[in-house]
Amino acid sequence: MKEPIERIRGFLSRRKQETETAPAGDGSARPAEQSARDQSGAEAHLSPPAHLPGVNMPGVNMLSPNIVTLVEEIIDDLQPLLPPYQAAFYWYLFRHSILKNGSPLIRTGCGKLRRGVVKPQRGMTVGLTQVSQYLKDLEYIGAIRRMGETDNSGTPYRVLLPGEIEVCLKYRAERTERRRVVELAESEIDYYNIRENRLKVYLRDEYKCRYCGKQLTLLTATLDHITAVAAGGGNDLDNLATACLMCNSQKRKRPVGDFLAERSTKPSPEPSREPSGEPSGELDEN
Repeated sequence: MKEPIERIRGFLSRRKQETETAPAGDGSARPAEQSARDQSGAEAHLSPPAHLPGVNMPGVNMLSPNIVTLVEEIIDDLQPLLPPYQAAFYWYLFRHSILKNGSPLIRTGCGKLRRGVVKPQRGMTVGLTQVSQYLKDLEYIGAIRRMGETDNSGTPYRVLLPGEIEVCLKYRAERTERRRVVELAESEIDYYNIRENRLKVYLRDEYKCRYCGKQLTLLTATLDHITAVAAGGGNDLDNLATACLMCNSQKRKRPVGDFLAERSTKPSPEPSREPSGEPSGELDEN
C-alpha cells in the first residue's frame, strides 16, 4: 500500500501548488444545476457533512490544506483497520468522490471497481464476487454506506471519513491514550534524564546534599543514584538523591550504607573561625 499512498500524497501536493498559483475564481465553482445532473436519484439531495473541514459543496474550492489533514486521518485512523484490498477499494472510492469533486457520493459497480483497482497478474485474479464482498466489508466497518438501489450505472454509495466512522474514533482514542500513557510513563519514571524531573528532585531535597547537608544551588547540585545503575538501580524518584559534587564523586558506585559508614569514621574537620557564608544542614539519611 506504500506506493498508492505516495501517489496520493504527490497528487495532493500538485493540487495544492495549482491552487496557490491559480487566480481567484478560476473556475473552481460549479453551478448547483451541474452538480445535480452529475448525481442521480437520492444522491442529488445529499450533501457532504457540514462539519467536515476541507470537504466543500459544489461552488466552493475544496483544494484547502485541510484535505491533506483528511488524508492523514485516513492513513492514521482507518487504513490500519482494513485488509489490503479493502483499503485499496476505499482509496479508489475516496479519490473519485470527495477528492475529485467535494462530494462523498459516488455511483459505481463491481466491474468498474475491479478494473480501476486490481492490476491483472499471472496466477492471481479477483472475481466480481470478491469485489462485492470487499464492498460489504467496507459497509460493515462503516467506511461506506449504500444509498440506493443498483441500476445499469452501478450502486450509489456514500464514502464516510474517519471522523464519521465509529471504529475509527475508537481506534483514535485508544492510540491517543496509549501515546499519553507512554509520555506520562517517560515523564514520571525518568527523573534523571528529563530536566523538569531533575528539578523536582532538587526541590524535594531543598537543594541540600543528602549526604553532607551542604546547601547547593541549581549550578552546584548534582543527582546521585542511591543504588547504582550497574547494580540494578533505576531513574525513579526514590532512587535519586541531591548531592554535592564532592559527595557524588566520593560515593561513586558504592552502596550508600558503605559510603555513609566511611564518612562517619573520618574525623570531622575543625570548624573555621570565619563564617563561610553558606548555611549548613544535617545529613539526610532517608
